[in-house]
Amino acid sequence: MIFWKRKSPASEPQRTAAEEYAILENLYRGKIDTTLQTIPSLLDAANYEWAAKNYAMMADAHVELGVLRWRGGLDPRPDFERATSAFDALGELVSDHGLPKANHEFPILYAMLSLSGRRTSIEFEDSAFFKESRWPCYLSCIVHALHDQPLDSYRDQLLDTYLGEGDELADRTMRTYLNLLEAHSVGVPVDALVAEAEANWLKRKTSRFFADEGLLCEGHGLKNELFVDLYLSAILHKIGWDGESIHRWKW
Repeated sequence: MIFWKRKSPASEPQRTAAEEYAILENLYRGKIDTTLQTIPSLLDAANYEWAAKNYAMMADAHVELGVLRWRGGLDPRPDFERATSAFDALGELVSDHGLPKANHEFPILYAMLSLSGRRTSIEFEDSAFFKESRWPCYLSCIVHALHDQPLDSYRDQLLDTYLGEGDELADRTMRTYLNLLEAHSVGVPVDALVAEAEANWLKRKTSRFFADEGLLCEGHGLKNELFVDLYLSAILHKIGWDGESIHRWKW
């Protein structure tokens, strides 16, 4: 995953959306180009662990670039297909050389795979990290639901604890996600839940939580106008919602 080291508000340069889009696109393309150039030499040197890390970085960069282009009106499927290829290459490398799967976190890629119609088991994640931060735990629970994978008792207990303790934007976002996934049973019209989810996304723009813990593509600051909520998109696709939203999958 690609994180953005944020400057203080006083020192952060003011950019237009078009300028920020160009910077982000170049960032992702540079990350992809670097990994493409690096992986062959790592494989030749039998440095499989670092080759795996580069495949992981490539996969994440392709997903996030696709989401950026999606919000810009472009078809994200070519980027998503390249992300899937990098993910498959990683899986093969890890399997062939017995590398630890817990070294990689892929919630956004698992969301993309669900959106693209590919169901898979959730194997690449570090569940120990979920005790340190609620957001990775929430995302793990969502991608398990997207891929029809039951939660183990560890995740289930953490989810209940976090939702029982918190009422911040991240917690409200998770509740809305879960309500959408269970829309047939919660008794709330889906359109109202979608509007709630869209409002949650807009609130991320000024959220300190998402500034500190979110990825580039998770909606803080100007990036709120440059990305879609991929988890919401995957949920809407899964439940078959066909209304109008910037977050709805249209390809």
